[in-house]
Amino acid sequence: MFDLFRSRDKAVRIMLGGLLVIVAVSMLTYLVPSYDAGANGTGTVVASVGSDDITATDVQKMVQNTMRGKQLPQDMLPIYLPQLVDEMITNRAMAYEAERLGFQVSNADFVTTIQQLIPNLFPDGRFVGKDA
Repeated sequence: MFDLFRSRDKAVRIMLGGLLVIVAVSMLTYLVPSYDAGANGTGTVVASVGSDDITATDVQKMVQNTMRGKQLPQDMLPIYLPQLVDEMITNRAMAYEAERLGFQVSNADFVTTIQQLIPNLFPDGRFVGKDA
């Protein structure tokens, strides 16, 4: 067997190189998660709100953000996953209904709400800046 790998024959080297490429490509497509989903975000649709779809990719991103902040222990994820998806659906439904009813938020309303929710960003009524 090892004599085959040590062979100086050009045909054997090409055959082994081709076999190596096939193995590498098959490992890439099998082992890399969501490789076949592509970068366009198309995936399995979990829920639809109006014309807006919530995909499995959206749910994965929300779970990753929740886990990154260490707000949720890893072993509790199966228990809270339906609640996270339900929260996403509720938020999208509220945004859809607000848009349907014609509600709009002005920049002044947005700034006032942020000042009320996070007063640490506005000492003396001025924004501390992006760097802070």
